[in-house]
Amino acid sequence: MKKAFSMLLCVIMLLTLCAVPALAETVSVTEAGFGGDVTVTLTVEDGKVTDVQIVGPGETEALGGAAMPVLAEEILAAQSPYVDAYTGATVTSTAVLAAAEKAFAEAGLSVEAPEVVKGEDETASCDVVVIGMGASGSFAAVSAAENGAAVIGIEMTNGLGGMGNAAQGMFAIDSVLQHERYGDDLGSDEQYWFEHIFDRTQYLGNGQLIRTLVGESAETVQYVLDHDIAMYLSAQPQQIAHFGETIVYHRWNNTNPFVHMAEYIEKNNVDVRFGTHADKLEPAGDGTWNVICTKADNGTLTVNAKAVIMSTGSFAGNEAMMREALGDDVYEAAFVIGGCDGTGLEMLYDNGAAKGELLTMNHGVGPRAASTPDGGAIKVATQLTMNTPILWVNRQGKRFMNEDLLKDTVEFSSAVLAQGGYAYTIDSLLGSERYAG
Repeated sequence: MKKAFSMLLCVIMLLTLCAVPALAETVSVTEAGFGGDVTVTLTVEDGKVTDVQIVGPGETEALGGAAMPVLAEEILAAQSPYVDAYTGATVTSTAVLAAAEKAFAEAGLSVEAPEVVKGEDETASCDVVVIGMGASGSFAAVSAAENGAAVIGIEMTNGLGGMGNAAQGMFAIDSVLQHERYGDDLGSDEQYWFEHIFDRTQYLGNGQLIRTLVGESAETVQYVLDHDIAMYLSAQPQQIAHFGETIVYHRWNNTNPFVHMAEYIEKNNVDVRFGTHADKLEPAGDGTWNVICTKADNGTLTVNAKAVIMSTGSFAGNEAMMREALGDDVYEAAFVIGGCDGTGLEMLYDNGAAKGELLTMNHGVGPRAASTPDGGAIKVATQLTMNTPILWVNRQGKRFMNEDLLKDTVEFSSAVLAQGGYAYTIDSLLGSERYAG
């Protein structure tokens, strides 16, 4: 009787154990993304992925940042790492999908890679091709079309506006919004702002470009307003240092400012090819240009145009160009915010465009991490040097700026860069090497 009872108890326990669901397993894999590490974490239960988390704090918010949650949903839905890359965030997508593939393998999930099918090649022609339909490219395309040109726009992402959707504070002097607030006496004029900007960049800026920026800024704002993209002037300047000055930074009224631009693009028959990356620009031999592009389906699009407008942005995401602009020492020490990869500039250079000197915006100075291993000390030193008029000297030990420049990150960053990118602070707590970033 006891033996029978014991056997029955064992059977009950075995059945109970079998009924307990398997514990969830998490697998994390990290790959190098656009602005730093990207980590994919899978939660697996009973041989099925139940959750996908993707983290990459260094990725560009409007591109890689937008791509990660979309890719997470698609990987979960497909139960596979073999999903389409997010258009416009190639580097981030590549890192995410590589990490996901390794995570699936580590979790023991076998998924066969799909066969890649290339789309059909295509040719098109127009008067003007605009490469990059961000803020400047969208307006350029519409303006050309309004003046009678047949226009094709090439855009690697799936939407208009690019970083213009996130950017705020467009500079303008003498705009209609300022006149509505201040009347005809703005307290400053075009010449004042040209000299102000040129001086605050420690004369490192391009004078001709600064003159164009200031001189055409009011017309730019007016064009934006005329195309139903609403802007406003804030109640006061955003920095304490500029309280009392004429407000010059014009801001979007909503978080999707280019929704109306799409209407004007459609109205003026601008043919925008989304999900398409311009790879090469070459003369066609008859005074026109060929732009060779890769479509989302991996097919080739060749656009022949009488004129090309290159609006692909700058080169913050191109390490070689940034090293050239900053120098190897500063690049290694600085925190570089990711951005455009410089493809447009390289296409222009390949066709004989004048290269000139590569310049980049410097916005922030901080302590070199290697010199202060204690994180707490870094924070203390940063607060001291940023918020108090401590003596700053260059590598020769000479004072090179008024310490009140610390109130403005752009101004003192430019001042430090003018000293070769390095400066030193003298204080009683900690001597820290500073760098322009």
